Amino acid sequence: MKVHRFHTAKPRIEMIPLMDVIFLLLVTFIFFSMAMTVQRGITVDLPAAATASVRLDECTVISATNDGRVMVDGVDVAMNEVYQVLFRLHERCPQRTVVIAGDRKAPYETIVFLLDEARRAGISSISVDTKCLRD
Repeated sequence: MKVHRFHTAKPRIEMIPLMDVIFLLLVTFIFFSMAMTVQRGITVDLPAAATASVRLDECTVISATNDGRVMVDGVDVAMNEVYQVLFRLHERCPQRTVVIAGDRKAPYETIVFLLDEARRAGISSISVDTKCLRD
């Protein structure tokens, strides 16, 4: 009696479809993460700087418009209330960064006032928002 042996191939994982799926997941993750970026400030015409850099961590945005309005995270705040708002913010989260986004036509005095009030409230991590000249 003759025994027939069937030659079976070893199972293997096909790499091309696996790489396609991984690439698709990567692209999807990038698109969704970009869509989840929250802009809490208001639209201002930022001054340009050659050394501007992007910070992606959580921060509080203080916006100063050219007509003298001040907003903290998109909420109007009177000039005499800026200190109290920043002080309460600093008490809740002492490591939080404050970003001052001043319109290029906003009075310089307003920007200096906001910097001073942030320092007076105890905030040590303060940045000034600019747009990059390369954009």
